Order: sequence, then structure tokens, then C-alpha cells
Amino acid sequence: MGVLSCLRPSIVRGTKQIISLSTKHNSLATKTLQYGIVRQMGGGGGPPTMIKTASRSVYNTLKDEFHFFFWVGAIPCILIVAAFNIFGGQGELTDIPEGYQPHHWEYEKHPIRRFIAKHFTVPMEKVYEQNLHYQWMDNAKNDQRILARKIRAMMRENQDYKAWYYIPVDVKGKEEAAGHRRAFEKRHSYTE
Repeated sequence: MGVLSCLRPSIVRGTKQIISLSTKHNSLATKTLQYGIVRQMGGGGGPPTMIKTASRSVYNTLKDEFHFFFWVGAIPCILIVAAFNIFGGQGELTDIPEGYQPHHWEYEKHPIRRFIAKHFTVPMEKVYEQNLHYQWMDNAKNDQRILARKIRAMMRENQDYKAWYYIPVDVKGKEEAAGHRRAFEKRHSYTE
């Protein structure tokens, strides 16, 4: 709505020009469109006038609501940060007692950063281990591809082993059919 209110004066100016071209003979309409609607107000020292303009209520409402909701969010954040800084304070570096393994968030200096590190972040050790696992998986897949490529090359070269895509069939039926075919060819051969 605020954008449309800003566009209203230029639209009014454009329509004034169009109407003034079509109504050149009507001087009252031309003056009204050129200067806007003017109300004469009584008083001394010249003619006081009130020019009607576009309303700024939408802009003012938007501005007020933005400020309200900004401060609704900003005031609690400011209070929380102030409370952490007043009551928590900065962390100090001390010696680690024997047998104690500190958590990853205990290395942060500021209490807010400690809170965020404790509840919202992943420890660097865990990220490191995950990356090592992903690299190991990639290397294992790569080794498997290389081995499969070598096996296919050797099978192609030696031609002494059935490939992985070979589907076994019943050889007995094939041998029987081949024997019948040989017997038939022997009986009906033209070379005697």
C-alpha cells in the first residue's frame, strides 16, 4: 500500500495531462486538475489554502508496527546479553585437573558463545571423524572400481572365465538337441 501511495502523485499528474488535453475549452476543470482540489479557508493575510494530498497513514502504521516488533525482539535479546555479561562474565584459562576431559564448549571465552557451542554446534572432533569416514568410503569405492576394471580386463584378455553377467543354462538339453541335429544331418546328407 505504501508503494501505491508513493505512485499516486505521478499517476495523478499523468491523468491531469490527459484530461487537460481533452478538455481545453473547460478552464475550471483545467485549473482544478493542475493545482489539485483547493479549499479556501478564511483568515487574514492572504488566502489560506489546504491542498489535498495522499494519505500517509499506511506508511505511519507500517513504521510503527516495524518499530514495535523490532523492539519486542530486541529488548529481550539486550536483556539476555546484559545478564550474561553482568552475572556470567568472561571465562578464564586455568589448568585442567588430572583425569578430567573438558568438553568442547568449555574452551569458549564468552558465556553466550559457550551456550551456542554447547547446544547448537557440532564438536570439531566429530566433524573431523565424519570427514575421515567420507574419505575412507570414497577410497573404498575407488579401490573397488579399480579392481573390477582389472578383473574385466583379465577376463577379456584370457577368455577363460565366464563373466559376471553369464546366466547358466541347462547344457543337457542343448547337447541332446545337437545330437538329434547331427543324426538328422547324417541321415539326409546328399554326399554318399
